[in-house]
Amino acid sequence: MSGLICAGNVYLNRKVSGAFTGFHGPINATKFAISVGKSNTIERTSFMRDSYGQTLDSVVIPGSSTLTIETDDAAADILQYMLLGTLTDVTGDTTAVVDEAVTGYLGKWTKLSRRNIGSVTVKNSAGSTTYVNGTDYVLDAVAGMVKPLASGTMTDAQSIKVSFTPVAMTARQIIAATSTEVRAMVRLDGINLANQKRVEVLCHEAVLIPSGELDLAGQKFITFGLSGTLITPTGESGPLSYHEID
Repeated sequence: MSGLICAGNVYLNRKVSGAFTGFHGPINATKFAISVGKSNTIERTSFMRDSYGQTLDSVVIPGSSTLTIETDDAAADILQYMLLGTLTDVTGDTTAVVDEAVTGYLGKWTKLSRRNIGSVTVKNSAGSTTYVNGTDYVLDAVAGMVKPLASGTMTDAQSIKVSFTPVAMTARQIIAATSTEVRAMVRLDGINLANQKRVEVLCHEAVLIPSGELDLAGQKFITFGLSGTLITPTGESGPLSYHEID
């Protein structure tokens, strides 16, 4: 006899356009909860004279199995599930930008078309006046923004031209809300701390939606959850399998 408390690595293999795309993980799952669902009993009751009120037939309809995962792992590979998004690798364009036309507002930031920039030149729309960084405007080179200063020579809502050279940059980009759900094969590869036996749980296909919110300005590590229904694919005898390995 043994109790059960698991330490485990969780992996998600997302299904896109009908095909699995490979496992992400291991994920630091603070919760991995499975329910086989609440069954529904359907009964046929007798209305006959000698057996009135007795049950003639009883059929139990099994409920849907469900999975709930909670995690504080906010790597881009995992965060894409919370955002129902599409993850891509992005390489920044280092081609020089010449005379990008923007509008500058005194005391307010204007975003340029690139971030991580250098060698900035700001001119009026005619190109006849070159403004001075720190006197007429300030630059946030990392964010790629300029702010005209009221103490300088620029005017409010002025059309300006900005030239700059982007610095080489790589990034991981998530475009959010490109899906309505997350379909994935989910695997828990762990160990039962009560008896030190290896444990594996394999959910063949889960249809999940995110829960919670991303409080990026909070004072704690971000946590979020995924929950939904487990389905039984063709060729499988059930929605999930549990293995205790000697």
